[in-house]
Amino acid sequence: MKKILLFISGLCLMGCSHFSFAKVKDFFTDPNTKRQQLISAEAETTIHEEIAKAYGGEYGGFLVSLEEPMPSLEVVSANIEGQLQKHTNINLSQLQSSSKTSMLKQAVIYNELSVAERALITARENLLKGVCSPKAFNSWDIYQISKGRSSSAEWFCNENIEYQRLNKQLENIQNLKRELYQTAYNEEREKFVKITGVDISNKALLTATLLNYMPLTPNKNTLYDLQNTRVIQTLPKGILVGGSGVVSDFGIYTDKMAFIYTSKDFVDGEPLQGEVKFVGTYQYRSVLGANRKVNAYRFFSFKWEQYNIRREDFYFYPVVRELGKSDIQKLLNI
Repeated sequence: MKKILLFISGLCLMGCSHFSFAKVKDFFTDPNTKRQQLISAEAETTIHEEIAKAYGGEYGGFLVSLEEPMPSLEVVSANIEGQLQKHTNINLSQLQSSSKTSMLKQAVIYNELSVAERALITARENLLKGVCSPKAFNSWDIYQISKGRSSSAEWFCNENIEYQRLNKQLENIQNLKRELYQTAYNEEREKFVKITGVDISNKALLTATLLNYMPLTPNKNTLYDLQNTRVIQTLPKGILVGGSGVVSDFGIYTDKMAFIYTSKDFVDGEPLQGEVKFVGTYQYRSVLGANRKVNAYRFFSFKWEQYNIRREDFYFYPVVRELGKSDIQKLLNI
């Protein structure tokens, strides 16, 4: 009897806040069934409530219904159209005959998926901080149930069907977003470059062309950022520039120079910012009288008003933009 009392005292020391004498009886009678049911029921209730919050829009309102899996963009589109017609009596599919709004429809779908994605991620993060958290294993009760079943701190959630479906739906959403983005981005990029002759999404660091080891070869289709560059010398028609503090542990550093055409006055050593385009080469005479040839660039600043296009007509290129009230009005033709 004394040994039993000592054993029970030990149990209390290991988890008094989560352990009662009623549960001690369960431990001796059926530790792998009753105790497991007791704790699992509470965890499953929490999981159900958290996922219901996400699906119900508490972590961001979205139109797309998550009650059914989303295996393709066609299914998602039909899903959103059905929800829109249900709530507003507007049939989205009938509004897409114009090519001017077809990309907008893709943007709406992408936006819906993004909001739903954030909601599901929030729900999962909350569960990982709660019933799936390692903190949930501080008591003797949960330790005994989880011991030997899984090395993962998520085992309560991983064995829950609703949690499994949430992860699967989140995976579906992320895959569909990638598919939609890649197609829409490439289409808008091609359109943009055809009109302007410039790809403002294709960027690299100018310092990458100035490295002592395997420098990047410049080309006219890339914009080069002037981060970590400085003025070395003022020359006729422009400035000679080099790297500033670009050194690696592998002995890679910037030892080359480049020329930028400009009429603006700069001070030697002045740090630079902005972007430039490669335009060819520039030859100059060094202070020692030697002829030098370096890659040449011009400052570049893209302005939408310079071309016959508008920023609001592009939804994915060069970056995904958030939709506004005017976009929705345009889509619904109201």
